[in-house]
Amino acid sequence: EDGELLFLTVSLLEANVFEYTAGMIDPKVEVRARERIRPIGVSQEQLKREGLAAMQQSKTDAIYVALTSLGYEVTLIGTGPLVIDTVPDSGADGLLFPNDVIVEMDGKVVAFRDDIIKDLEDAEIGDLIDFLVKRPIEGEADAFNTMFVEVELGPHVDDPTRPMIGVLLDNNPPIIEFPVEVIIDSQNIGGPSAGLMFTLQIIDQLTEGELTNGERIAGTGTISRDASVGAIGGITQKVYGAIDAGARAVLVPAKNYDDAVLAAKGDIEVVRVETVDDALTFLATL
Repeated sequence: EDGELLFLTVSLLEANVFEYTAGMIDPKVEVRARERIRPIGVSQEQLKREGLAAMQQSKTDAIYVALTSLGYEVTLIGTGPLVIDTVPDSGADGLLFPNDVIVEMDGKVVAFRDDIIKDLEDAEIGDLIDFLVKRPIEGEADAFNTMFVEVELGPHVDDPTRPMIGVLLDNNPPIIEFPVEVIIDSQNIGGPSAGLMFTLQIIDQLTEGELTNGERIAGTGTISRDASVGAIGGITQKVYGAIDAGARAVLVPAKNYDDAVLAAKGDIEVVRVETVDDALTFLATL
């Protein structure tokens, strides 16, 4: 193919005094307190594992959306979010433990880690959340106790106005039957924000012609199993990345659109997308 679909990623590092000073005056860099990225008591390894778990789910969901949109019969059944660890002094600390599998949240079945994130969108700090949990029995393979756990939501470390449970999550292995083998090499990049671009690339591989019509198109956005595109972090840096890569346009989630336009300053076309179909509609105009 002559064109390219590019996904965008932001790099993070804990800054020394010189990097901090440079970051404060560089418009392409955002400086934050370390605790807003990695809470006190959470190791870099734990944070990385959660990021890679989010990336793995974005791959699985992208494959699911791409194949179902093309008419394939697929099976994807989640078996519950898996607790990696809890944030010290959070609501979940001492109540949820590593290797717990969350089965229900407030009486509603949760199949994947992102189900919990979505169900928290309307919650408030101080709310009490009931979890039905399967907890492994030590020394007994494939044996567990089932129990209810009540957790009070506290302020989120990244945004004190939003609530959080205080738990790092992976997915318990889901049941997957995909009729097409798809391999996505994301190397050591974590997070869910490449889901949209993975979906488009898979569709491009499995259909005649070229979605980009020879153009270089960058993009970002999470993907849900209903093909909706969700907001991401680091939109300013990602727009700069798209410009530096020489992309003709950058696809961005609707909730990030205004900030993306501000960052673009007219140097790149910014395309607002709410669903995969919105992205395909734009690509069809190229």
